[in-house]
Amino acid sequence: MTNEWCPQVFYNHHQTAPFPARIWIPPFAEPVSSNVHPLMWRWVNLFGTAMAAYLDDRGMPGAIHRGTGFDDWYPGFIDNVNSFRNTISFLTETALYRYATPHFYTVDEFPRDRQDLRSEVFYSSPWKGGWWRLADAVRYMIGASMSVLNTAAKFKTDLLYNRYQAGRDVINRFKQEPPYAYLIPQDQRDPQTAAILVDKLRINGLEIHQAIRPFTANGAQYKAGTWVVLMDQPFAALAKELLEAQKYPDLRESPNGPPDLPYDVAGWTLPFQMGVEAVAVLSPLSNEARASFEKIDRIVLPALSVQGSGSIYIFSHQTNASIRAINRILAAGGQVSWTRKEITVGQQNFEPGAIVASGIDRQKMQAIADELYLQVIATNQPMGQTISIKKLRIGLYRPWVPSIDEGWTRWLLQQFDFSPTNIYNAEMQAGRLKERFDVIIIPDISGQTIMEGYKPGVIPAEFAGGIGEIGLDNLRAFVKEGGTLVTFDSACLFAIEKFNLPVTNVLAGLKNDQFFCSGSILKAELKDPAHPIAMGLPSEFGLFFDRSPAFETKPSFKGAVLVTYPKEINPLMSGYILHPERIQGKAAALDAAYGKGRIILLGFRPQWRGQSHGTYKFVFNSLYYTGALAGETSSDRQSLQSLRSEDWQNLTAKIKADLGKIYDQDKAFRGAQGAQAVQEGKKLDDLIAQFQKDHLAAIDELKQGIEGTPNARTAQRKLDEYKNQLKALLVDIRSKDHTVVKYTLNELLEQYRLASLEQEISSAIRG
Repeated sequence: MTNEWCPQVFYNHHQTAPFPARIWIPPFAEPVSSNVHPLMWRWVNLFGTAMAAYLDDRGMPGAIHRGTGFDDWYPGFIDNVNSFRNTISFLTETALYRYATPHFYTVDEFPRDRQDLRSEVFYSSPWKGGWWRLADAVRYMIGASMSVLNTAAKFKTDLLYNRYQAGRDVINRFKQEPPYAYLIPQDQRDPQTAAILVDKLRINGLEIHQAIRPFTANGAQYKAGTWVVLMDQPFAALAKELLEAQKYPDLRESPNGPPDLPYDVAGWTLPFQMGVEAVAVLSPLSNEARASFEKIDRIVLPALSVQGSGSIYIFSHQTNASIRAINRILAAGGQVSWTRKEITVGQQNFEPGAIVASGIDRQKMQAIADELYLQVIATNQPMGQTISIKKLRIGLYRPWVPSIDEGWTRWLLQQFDFSPTNIYNAEMQAGRLKERFDVIIIPDISGQTIMEGYKPGVIPAEFAGGIGEIGLDNLRAFVKEGGTLVTFDSACLFAIEKFNLPVTNVLAGLKNDQFFCSGSILKAELKDPAHPIAMGLPSEFGLFFDRSPAFETKPSFKGAVLVTYPKEINPLMSGYILHPERIQGKAAALDAAYGKGRIILLGFRPQWRGQSHGTYKFVFNSLYYTGALAGETSSDRQSLQSLRSEDWQNLTAKIKADLGKIYDQDKAFRGAQGAQAVQEGKKLDDLIAQFQKDHLAAIDELKQGIEGTPNARTAQRKLDEYKNQLKALLVDIRSKDHTVVKYTLNELLEQYRLASLEQEISSAIRG
């Protein structure tokens, strides 16, 4: 990894530093996981100090210990994950000025508090500047590596014995304290994803057992087939780290000081990310229960046969594997549709969005079910109203500026048998996008990168620039003509701005002390489970939030709110969030109408680093949300009514709060004299002017936004009356001395019929 201006060598790749020619090495000053055996941290510190001494001895100054601002909390890095397997691990990096460009450093380029070049306890040999070249970086890296070899050779016996000690201590720890095991039942909403989770644990060196008969744990009965991770094993700390909820510590230099914020990801609990039930065993397992477990080397689900008879096949939308099945059925020449409503076939109930296949022979359907472990029912029963699904033409925007999120998105689509076509800037500018694509995805990419890309002159001309205004116009035309645009995380802000969507990011402009969530799992709720994009998803789930947006819709918004954060509680499930109230009740995902098409705003990364299996379906359902599936449905209309009703409640609450301020300011004006009266009168005029600017315009926007709902004309007429009465009330407040007349604000609201009109408008909007 590199840094544009600062030549450095780092140990532990989370650690970055603003010091020229410096080695960032242990000891650490920031949070680390308590699940790592203390011996590992001690050895990492020893290796770090040995590196500094080795470099100093060979004329390579600049080593510094205990820098602040960076932690070793997240285990997802290739170095840190090994610590939970009792392995001393660190990652060596070098940061070079503009990717190996030679540079002559002067002291005035150093951080201000290090420009005096003074020696410190943890920075005993300051670098004094001068030339820094690629050869210098290589020399430092070789020196650091040689130090590691020397230290390892010197302490070979101690290292091996201490690793044994760490494994022994982990086993003893979990014999005496919970969790004593983790249980992952096969009977899950998405059993295939549960199997993937267990297999990931196995791949990372954990021993996996499986129940060969029913057993009891935590006072409950568990079925045969349940996967068991016993914690009396050497690498058990890794299981605990991955399966339990994280709670990043609240660290402050003083009781009332600002918190020390996480450097990177603060919460990653795999069961929450993947939508899998994993149960911690809090009481010791009986010998009888342990005798029910058998160690396994492969994670396999039971084979399922296609049940029933008939030429129509139906299976649940709840599993991610169902999406693979759709694509394989279409590739085999079959037809696929989704049910619009709940349906019962035989003895099994299916939620809205159940997948119906036809035009495919039973043998082929059985082969797909076998490979994907799908429960399929064959029938000739009529399915009622369904929505036809076709093979998709997917365009995936890929800028020349490297995009990690584009890579993850492409990987995910390929894993599930989609065939996305990359759209580069030139294709976006060439236009006629609707002729080639049904849906276009823009992953988590900033608006500046999308529009401008690399600046001309810093890269060959064919790779410079972004989509530009021409490409943007073509993208707008694509949606207006009926295409679906799907945006993730920061790309949502690009869509809101460039398509002029009536949506606000409530977190825009907030500083870290006003809101912060750098990477955690938050609880989210489906607003309308019958919406096509919500089909197959649970009503509540965890999503991964990483400096993401959160939305409020304006009254002119047309579409549907898909996902919201809980209104009454802190949404944090795992990790860290500062000032959660900023997003409570706000939207996390929206379906916005634009021309004949749709714009899907997923204000998070539903495929984050290939881990968040529980939200993959937002990607898949959004892709299929084209054509008839994206047409207006009754749920769209109901969502619009519900949204407008909520808009009206929020607006009237703000109106009454601001009227209270005006009323109080009027009393302050009436009670003042001389120059003070002039000042108070100006404040009153300013409040009234701002009130009219904000709220009268919002009423007009709401009038426009309720077009297409039942009783729209009645509601619009009442809104006009409400606005006129508001104007009259403002004139009344400004012209009369209510300290003499002695009307209360509530009495004024009644006098001008505002309270009763509010209720009448609310009833009309709700229909």
